[in-house]
Amino acid sequence: QASLDRAQALSAQDAGDGRFYFDYTRATGDLRAMKQGISQYLEPSRAQPRLPQGYTVSGQYRRERP
Repeated sequence: QASLDRAQALSAQDAGDGRFYFDYTRATGDLRAMKQGISQYLEPSRAQPRLPQGYTVSGQYRRERP
């Protein structure tokens, strides 16, 4: 985001009448949408997985052969 802001400031100084231009407003909006989507994915508001009642996890899976 900071790099995009710097590039936008520099392009405003050199605003020519070129055929193409970079749409900073759209790029900023897309970055905002991606950040929001990533944060929603990483911080879900749904219940976390858990073991069914009556089950336990030992964590010890190595046994000696008889």
